Amino acid sequence: MTRGVHLPQLGSNGSITSIGNIKWNLGKRFRSDNGSGEYSNSVFLRLLDEKGITFEPSPPYTQHKNGTAERMIRTLNTKARSMMWDANVPTKFWPEAIRTACYLHRRSPTSSLSGNRSPYEALYSTNPKIGHLRRFGCRVYKHIPPAQRTEKKFGNRSSVCMMLGYVHNTTKIWRIWDFNSGRTGWAVECSSVVFQEEENAHTEEQITAVEFPENADEFHQDRPSRLGSPSRQENSQSRQENSSPRQDSPSRQENSPSRQDNSKSKTTHNKRQIP
Repeated sequence: MTRGVHLPQLGSNGSITSIGNIKWNLGKRFRSDNGSGEYSNSVFLRLLDEKGITFEPSPPYTQHKNGTAERMIRTLNTKARSMMWDANVPTKFWPEAIRTACYLHRRSPTSSLSGNRSPYEALYSTNPKIGHLRRFGCRVYKHIPPAQRTEKKFGNRSSVCMMLGYVHNTTKIWRIWDFNSGRTGWAVECSSVVFQEEENAHTEEQITAVEFPENADEFHQDRPSRLGSPSRQENSQSRQENSSPRQDSPSRQENSPSRQDNSKSKTTHNKRQIP
């Protein structure tokens, strides 16, 4: 077992139309869930029959019979979700994120293999090349050929794109999303590119997730709506200012000695009237 994973090419109706370049001599059985249409179609069954591989679907509602594949699906979903959140990529690009997560998984070491080898090394007996790896969702500048430029001399020579993934068994070609192709963009394969990995292609403000406790009532009790309102904070500041000791103005300070003299004269006058 190489612990490798491969994503087949799907048709418009969701059925498998191509299985790519895989070493089928390593396996004699193909086990999957009991889903209809994905694997149980004439095209895929004919491909398995040509390779001499037996198709074994699991019984209905028994996902534990196909536990290895189900766990791998969860692993790829977690990796794809992390990459999309890191680059602030919209959810419509989840197929490209899954494809890239699968590509990276085959080239990542795993403790399931002896010597912490990668599935690629276990399958091809050589270390994979990783110098061409780039951050998913980063900004890419694609070179525009002279024949495709709108303004021949003074027009733009590059267009802003987004990094999507890689091409199978190729280290000089990347799969990018061109925002200027078509109405909403188009995925293209290009080699004349410049990466800017510290910048995201999508610059919209990312929504921050809030972790709720298990009991939602405790969350509302700990955070009452009346706390932290701007009006109450302003009122508290004004009260603190009013409660501080009042300093007398210079005019009052000048008049204070005369008041003290008047008070002394009154006391002496009262003392003289005492028999």
